[in-house]
Amino acid sequence: MSNKGTLDEAPASASSLRPKPGPRILILFSDIGEGHVSAARTLRNEIITEDPQAQVTLQNGFDALGRFLCWFMRDFYRTQYASVPWLYRFSYDVFRRVWLFRQLGAFILVLLGGRGVRRLVVGQSPDLVISTDARLNVVLGKLKKTGELKIPVFATLTDLGGLEFWAHKGVDLHLVMDSTCVATVERLAGKGAACQVRPLVAPAFFSPLSREEARTTLAQPPDERIVLISGGGWGVGDLEGAVKAALVLPGTHAICITGRNAEVKDRLETAFAGEPRLTVLGFTSQMNELLAACDVVVHAMGGVTYLEATVRDRPVIAYRPPCGHPALIAATLEKQGRQRVAETQEQLSAALLEAFVRPAASARLEAPLPSPASAIFSAPPRVRPRPVWRTVMLRLSLVTASLVVLGSFVFFADAGYPVVAKTLHLRTAHPTAQPATIQLVIRARSDTLAEVLADLRAHHATASVALLGARSPGQVQAVEAADDQVLAALEPGSRTGWMHTRRVLEAQTAGTEAGAARVYLPPKGGLTLSEYLLARSTGAVPLSGTIWLRARHPVTKPLVAGVIVVLDLDSSRDTALPFLDKVLAQLQGEGLDAVPLTLPPSPAETPAS
Repeated sequence: MSNKGTLDEAPASASSLRPKPGPRILILFSDIGEGHVSAARTLRNEIITEDPQAQVTLQNGFDALGRFLCWFMRDFYRTQYASVPWLYRFSYDVFRRVWLFRQLGAFILVLLGGRGVRRLVVGQSPDLVISTDARLNVVLGKLKKTGELKIPVFATLTDLGGLEFWAHKGVDLHLVMDSTCVATVERLAGKGAACQVRPLVAPAFFSPLSREEARTTLAQPPDERIVLISGGGWGVGDLEGAVKAALVLPGTHAICITGRNAEVKDRLETAFAGEPRLTVLGFTSQMNELLAACDVVVHAMGGVTYLEATVRDRPVIAYRPPCGHPALIAATLEKQGRQRVAETQEQLSAALLEAFVRPAASARLEAPLPSPASAIFSAPPRVRPRPVWRTVMLRLSLVTASLVVLGSFVFFADAGYPVVAKTLHLRTAHPTAQPATIQLVIRARSDTLAEVLADLRAHHATASVALLGARSPGQVQAVEAADDQVLAALEPGSRTGWMHTRRVLEAQTAGTEAGAARVYLPPKGGLTLSEYLLARSTGAVPLSGTIWLRARHPVTKPLVAGVIVVLDLDSSRDTALPFLDKVLAQLQGEGLDAVPLTLPPSPAETPAS
């Protein structure tokens, strides 16, 4: 009996019959809108199709950033977007245009959320990690660049604009959906950092599906023109205005998607109750059929919706895109001739009419592109961690820059003093008032002093006078001879003007009564902390708790006993003097006497305890 078979052919062991485990892959997404989640799910399915043995895990990366960052970037972001869009637009533009601010934001993001993200990634023990969110790109890229992550890091970029927030030098490969993005990403992240791949949408969008078949599936009218209006996962944008612009066109049916925003869905159904040419949908899993059935797509945010519409070869119109990245992306695509942008209902109606006559074309891509999964599996390592000393120096530089920015705000900006004064309880002057009187301070130019004193005498009033510009000893004597009071005043100057605060106050208070040297009128535009500290070194404190009245502005605040009123007469003589006369007459009519400030006693006058 021959045993050749057993000699030439070793029996298969149980372990060799088991399928080899595939790569462990972690995909991190964010729950800000449905686009990031949809991209993560599609990528997972593509990877498993490419390698059935791959072990793919989806995780919400925002949960690892910590409670504060999660609230700030999701809930606060959403509130800011809806309530104060100008603030979001300002901050978005500043961070997009200024490299230092982006680095500072990245430093804070990694400082607060880096440890949690690293713990999440290390705990999963993946062979590589992929991000579908710009903020997670920053954290993962920083961790890879500093050597805290040793595995390859990939990022998918579904936006076609604002790539400054998406690209990072620590990411090994950015998967972009458009050829125009490659050069921008490589400029920001380095050569070889970007690769164009097939649009990251579900495979069903690439399968042929006729309008007739899709409309039959959705039970939509076969002969009418259909406009698909998408508000994304949050149901954002002027959806009601878009519906009106579509329905004003005869023979047009509108389908409006409100996502997970039940409030907007209810509002539209109430506003258009009984309208047979409108279908309102909430969150839907039939985007493929809806895009195949429609003639044109209207959106506000873009993102994955734009990619899906492009694959289905449907004309796209951005209607009143919100500020920030949606407006930037819309403007970029319009400049490239790839979509229209409409800001009014009339413009949207005209754009729809133009889109209706656009001939249908094939949805095939002009050239075959690699799938995202194949690009990931074939990508060579690119990022090398920077030396430890460079990381330390960079962090020190960012901390120094942060301190410089904060110090500039605190010491040299008008807005800094009120914040610090309230926090540190810095003392300011609050002179006490006599009954049935107001304490009057007149801020006037030196060349109008004679007229001001004459008007005070005519109304039997006295005041503290803060003269602007050079003052002569004779003018000081004239004020004091009229039982009025000379008050020191600071004026807004150049960026280095604060350095002369002490000299200015000492010059203005030379020869005046001791108490007047201890109180000064702050600049009209506000006081900086540096000015406060230099003035405080002379023993002077700023006058506060006042009501400022300016010429050419109506008197809106009540003038009651006990208040301190500052009349700002820093205007033309023809305007300032009649305003002074009007206020003094008003005080007389209300039975109030105008008196100078009740100044604190000088140290020599203070009785010893």
